[in-house]
Amino acid sequence: MSKTDIDEAVSYLEITYSIENKDSKELQFFSMENVTFNDDLTYDVPSKNFIHSGDTFIGTKKVSRSDYQPGELRKGTIGLLVDPEAKLARLDSFSFTTDDIADGESHELLVDGTSFEIPLKEK
Repeated sequence: MSKTDIDEAVSYLEITYSIENKDSKELQFFSMENVTFNDDLTYDVPSKNFIHSGDTFIGTKKVSRSDYQPGELRKGTIGLLVDPEAKLARLDSFSFTTDDIADGESHELLVDGTSFEIPLKEK
């Protein structure tokens, strides 16, 4: 966000996503809260995402969740730095947890966050 150049090469994992509010009312949530690669490399996305793309992530606390209007579609990119010591020759699995979904006006919890796993290995 500071647009400061880093004078070193870095490795990072990039996730491109789209998310749509299919409900008839305004909702609040982060797109992704936690992601895990290969069952052992885990990130808290709101605090570790270094790519500023649009307004999907605003702050790192649940109270700063973004409002999504009915039918609103947002696309974004998440960037997560990889420790140079991490041995990631190949990605075999990816899982993520969504944030809780709250009513956009009352802030009442509507749905707890949900976890999804996406295998990346060929069968």
